[in-house]
Amino acid sequence: MLRRIYEVDPLACPRFAALLDETIHAGTPPPVDLLIRTGGERRLSDFLFWEMAYAEAAVVCLLDGPAEGTTEQLYERFCERHRGSCRQNEEFRGVLYTAQHCQLVVMALTPKEEIGAEVHKLDQFFRVEEGTGEVLLDGVRTAIRAGFAVVVPAGTNHNIINTGSVPLKLYTLYAPPNHRDGVVYHTRADAEADNEHFDGQTTE
Repeated sequence: MLRRIYEVDPLACPRFAALLDETIHAGTPPPVDLLIRTGGERRLSDFLFWEMAYAEAAVVCLLDGPAEGTTEQLYERFCERHRGSCRQNEEFRGVLYTAQHCQLVVMALTPKEEIGAEVHKLDQFFRVEEGTGEVLLDGVRTAIRAGFAVVVPAGTNHNIINTGSVPLKLYTLYAPPNHRDGVVYHTRADAEADNEHFDGQTTE
């Protein structure tokens, strides 16, 4: 079976990843984002080789002396790097990742700009990374700033407004997905001009 896989051109075979999954890993673990090896070994075990293709790896030595970093510190650094994608974003809206049941989107609102009042048939979560603003949920207005999170249940009329003097950077999670995977809009006008919706295609 392995010989058969090696003889297949991965670019010409849509089932290449599926064949590897069927052949070289046991069970169905969730996707690996961060692997921490605590014994000081600087190698990957064969059974995780394929699953680690898009993951980050860290090595610490907890057995033979002081650790180079605790698992909590490594996890925080991992999260900080990924939050950086939100802070560096300058587009009105961009879809970063789409799974079957949820979707990660980054947004940036210029001063005095707003998302626009809308109602979804799905649940939504916002987290503010930079700036200040206001969120309206069914007419109730609440001030928000960096570090604030907002949960928007399905059917809620909602809007977010940048009330500050610098861009309001935030990310949002849709559950289930709401937009076409990978779509990016530079301005709100661009987004409103394209009546696109999730078409069933996921990132992976």
